[in-house]
Amino acid sequence: MIRPSALAYLAGLKESRIRPGLERIQRALDALGSPHLNFPHLIVGGTNGKGSVVALAGSVLETAGFSVGCFTSPHLHGFEERIVINREPVNPEELQDLVETVKACGVELSYFEFATAMALVHFSRHHVDIALLEVGLGGRWDATNATDPMISVITSVELDHKEWLGENIEKIGVEKAMILRPGRPLIVNGAGPAALEAILATAQSFNAIPLIGGRDFSCGWEPSGRTMWFKGRRWDLSVISPGLPGLFQMENTATALATLECLAEKGFSMDSGVVIRGIAGARWPGRFHDLGGSPKIIVDAAHNPAAVRWLIRSLGEKKIVWLFSAFSDKDIEVMTEAMAAAGKDFVLVPMDHPRACPLEEMKKRMKSGSRVTTAATVAEGLKLASSLAGPEGTVVAAGSIHLAAKVLKESGSGKKDPWGDR
Repeated sequence: MIRPSALAYLAGLKESRIRPGLERIQRALDALGSPHLNFPHLIVGGTNGKGSVVALAGSVLETAGFSVGCFTSPHLHGFEERIVINREPVNPEELQDLVETVKACGVELSYFEFATAMALVHFSRHHVDIALLEVGLGGRWDATNATDPMISVITSVELDHKEWLGENIEKIGVEKAMILRPGRPLIVNGAGPAALEAILATAQSFNAIPLIGGRDFSCGWEPSGRTMWFKGRRWDLSVISPGLPGLFQMENTATALATLECLAEKGFSMDSGVVIRGIAGARWPGRFHDLGGSPKIIVDAAHNPAAVRWLIRSLGEKKIVWLFSAFSDKDIEVMTEAMAAAGKDFVLVPMDHPRACPLEEMKKRMKSGSRVTTAATVAEGLKLASSLAGPEGTVVAAGSIHLAAKVLKESGSGKKDPWGDR
């Protein structure tokens, strides 16, 4: 187990330390010997799909025989899931030492800045062949952007975190685009027309090399609906079976494949068989996680309107009962309005988190016409939702990754390994 002192220190790094800027993380990395300069790496930003792209690309690179560091957030069950090498989370002794090492640099850091520094030191110590870094928030001022990425990736761009990133999609697109580097590839897929225009203008002004989904690479489902094809600048692949379920994973898979094409061009050799096996072997729990049963239970970390819309598309025509909880600062009204169009029955449950929306406030923010009940615990809510759904129905838990983790734990499926079986 991880010693409490390490986790207690990390938990004490409050969000009040968050301030826009890279000066603190840059000073910390300088004091730590610039660990990020010791291995090639790329950054993955965007609103939704970042972790899935990291999981997919990381799985292929590991299948190809590379040592792959992956830094993702937030975690599902435990902090150690954020810092992984070849599907192996950082162990308790190393985590304790990493905390002490970063503390000793003497720079006051936010929780995410501190975690980023820990990951970079860990990857440097283990001499990884490559690291994949997921942006935490935005892009321009995110701690991961203090590095020197060989490739930058942007997934979808939606209205989220407006208090930090800007009130419209164009401003948010520019903030996310600032993870680019002059003269290096910037892969963009699923950003939407307005955000894409802003991203391309930013890329042009900094002389980055944009590679755009639908223009430089494309994908689609094959007639069976279970496999997909991908056509890029280098590869023409078919019968691809993503290991991550859900219709939305086709777009994420294409983004990962376009990224891998760029890496192949930079000397990371992998043949088509390795690529297809690696995509099939990817794992990322809590994302359209089908627990089966009667009724069927599906767990998804969707926590904004765009992610909810993709979730609903993947569900298809089913009798749905929603098990729901969310943070107070999330767009509960819009999320639940979309959900209600697919199923009007909601069971609201509390979360033990300072940002969690209280049950009564959540209830008031629901769309009128929904059939809403509340439960005192997640376990009680699961029983109630299952009863409402009946044996032929489907219970869908959504609204927060924290809810996803609780449901997986209650169901007995709560692994502490987000990368799946090794």
